[in-house]
Amino acid sequence: MPVDPLACISLVSSALMVLLGFKVYGCCSMVGFRVLSLGGGVVSFVVLVCGFSCSAGLFYIVVLRYPCGGADLAVEVLIVGGRVHEIGYRVRLLLMAQRCGVKRFEALNTYVEGRQAVVVRAGGGDTEKLVETIREEKPEIAEIQRVTVRKYDGEIPSIMDYIHFLNTEQLSKGIDAMLKMLEKQDVMIGKQDVMIGKQDVMLQKQDELVGELRLLRSDFREFLGREMEYLRSEIAELKRAVRRIEEKVGLTV
Repeated sequence: MPVDPLACISLVSSALMVLLGFKVYGCCSMVGFRVLSLGGGVVSFVVLVCGFSCSAGLFYIVVLRYPCGGADLAVEVLIVGGRVHEIGYRVRLLLMAQRCGVKRFEALNTYVEGRQAVVVRAGGGDTEKLVETIREEKPEIAEIQRVTVRKYDGEIPSIMDYIHFLNTEQLSKGIDAMLKMLEKQDVMIGKQDVMIGKQDVMLQKQDELVGELRLLRSDFREFLGREMEYLRSEIAELKRAVRRIEEKVGLTV
C-alpha cells in the first residue's frame, strides 16, 4: 500500500510536538494543520494525531496520551493573600497532599509584592487532585486573593523530609518564643531587683529614722529631767522666800 508523504510528515511532526511539550488541542484531518500551545497545564488530555492518505484513501487516527497532569506532573502553586501566614495553613496543605497520595511536597512562606504568600511544590502523586483541593478547601480565617498554578521542573523533597523540616521549624519557633519569654522574665527579675533595692533603701532610711527617734527621745528625756530639777529648785527657792516674808510680817504658816 502506498504511503502518503503528507501523512508521514503529519504523524512525525505531531509526535515531535508531543515530545517537545506542546499540546494539540485540535487538528484538521484532511490537511494536517494543528492548533498548538506550549505545555505546562495541570489537566491530563489525549493527543489525536489525524491524517489522510490520499493515494490509499484511508483516514487514520493515532491516539497518544500526553501526561500533563495527574500522577506524573510536578506543579508549583502560588497562593497570595492578605493573611496566609501564621494560621497553620502549611500544615493544612500538608494534610491535603497526604490525602492525594503526593510523594514529594513542600510549602514555604514568602512575600509577593508586599503581600503574604505560600509557595507549594508537589509531585509524584495526584497533583491534579491536590490543586483542586487547594482551590476548594480554604481556611476560614485565611484571606486569599489568588491561586496560580504552573508546571515545575526543579527538585522537590520527599513529603517525609518536609514533615521533618516542618517539625524542626516549629521547634525552632518554640525555642525562639521560649527565649523571648526568658528575656522578658529576666527583665521582670531585673525590675524586681530594682524594687527590692529600693525597698532596702527605704528600710535603711526607716531604721535611721527609728534610731534618730530613739536618740531624740533619750535627749528629750534628759531635757525633761533637767527642766524638772530646775523647776523643783525654783519652787523650793520660792517656798523659802515666802517663809522669810512671813517671818518678817509676823505671820505663821
